[in-house]
Amino acid sequence: MNGFGTGFGRLPRGLAPKEPGTRRSSRRSDATLPGAPRVPRSQGVTRKSLRGDLFEPRPGWTGSLNEWVVYAVLTRRLGYTAINEGGRDFYYGNVDIPLPGYLRGGKFRADFIIPYGPTRKLGAGFGYTAIIFDPYNEYTHADHALDLLRKNLLEQARYQYIFMEENALMADPEGIVRLGLRGRDVSPLGVG
Repeated sequence: MNGFGTGFGRLPRGLAPKEPGTRRSSRRSDATLPGAPRVPRSQGVTRKSLRGDLFEPRPGWTGSLNEWVVYAVLTRRLGYTAINEGGRDFYYGNVDIPLPGYLRGGKFRADFIIPYGPTRKLGAGFGYTAIIFDPYNEYTHADHALDLLRKNLLEQARYQYIFMEENALMADPEGIVRLGLRGRDVSPLGVG
């Protein structure tokens, strides 16, 4: 007997009345399952507190968080300026590139285009016209075959296409953007 007259033994955790002198947690967690590890809870650590303004889009920003992170690294950390905002280093936004053979009316819409050239911050392009940055996540790029077709068509048109995978970008924003500016694509789509 459990002291309540039911004769069924112990009541499930959380249903038994609190015994005097013991604490009962008000939070329920998976750690109460047999064999489950205890996971410490976050103590107010946020992306903003870790990396400052890189994860806090400016007011009126209409792009994704991934796009903001790339934009913020380029402008706030590396000193690039957006051409469509009066600068001279890169284009941001829905910029159309003529791309013969592409499925969507022969035009490709890019998020970031960073032109090569002797007067550009990026310098000479070694046969390429520009670098295109494409920050993505598993939802925006579900069709990898289409992504690879797009990359091949852009490379034939002399554009260097760099994928930026969300998890890597969030873990090391400046490192991923710097690698991209050097023409290195370390994403699963770029490596594979």
